[in-house]
Amino acid sequence: MLEVRGIGMIDVKYMYGVKSVATSSVIDLVVELVKTERQNELDRLGLDFLKYPIFGRSINKIQIPIKEGGSAASLIETAVGFYLSKRDGLNVIAEMEKRRLEEDE
Repeated sequence: MLEVRGIGMIDVKYMYGVKSVATSSVIDLVVELVKTERQNELDRLGLDFLKYPIFGRSINKIQIPIKEGGSAASLIETAVGFYLSKRDGLNVIAEMEKRRLEEDE
């Protein structure tokens, strides 16, 4: 069961199937949605993750600017993909620099 504000209680297993339910999981990332008015304060390149302290440990955090009424689902999915690729060693800035140097040759 899951409470969705404004909707109420939903049965996740019934709505999305048994594969959508886990008995436990490790949370590696916090995605914070911030109002677009604050977007000038945010890291645009994603060089370093912010930290979110919880239960005596620190979890990586990404802040995403979003306007009211905006669709957050695809932005969150992209943030997770970015986090996973960076965790696996992909450095987009270094890759861009490498491509630029190759083009200059």
